[in-house]
Parts: sequence; structure tokens; C-alpha cells
Amino acid sequence: MGTRPLVKTLILCLFLWGACKTKEPPKEEPIVSEAVIQEVYICPMECENGMNYYMEGKCDICHINLIQKEKP
Repeated sequence: MGTRPLVKTLILCLFLWGACKTKEPPKEEPIVSEAVIQEVYICPMECENGMNYYMEGKCDICHINLIQKEKP
């Protein structure tokens, strides 16, 4: 019996030990509250039952330009 199996086992143990270290959990993205969002857009055809969009563009369903929702 030589030292080669012992060296292989030791290297494997060190590799596994290094892989099992706990890492920091990923940082969560901050949640944007509705108070920060100033412009809300809606589809003028109401094909999505009042779904809000938060940037200008076109409706996903009917492809009509979105309009800015009036602030209450």
C-alpha cells in the first residue's frame, strides 16, 4: 500500500471542504414603492382590465400606444 491513495483522499477532502463553505446570501433588490413611481400608463382600450404599465410604450395585447393615467 502506497501513499498515493492517502494523498488522493486528502486532496478530495480539502476540495469538498472548500466547496461546502457557506457563502453570503445574495443581496435582495430594493422594492420600489408606489410613492416613488410617478408616471403610470394604461391602455386606452382597457383590453387588460386596468393593468398598469410603468413606462411609455405599447399595450401588450392590442399594440396601441399607452396613455398616462390621471393622478387621483
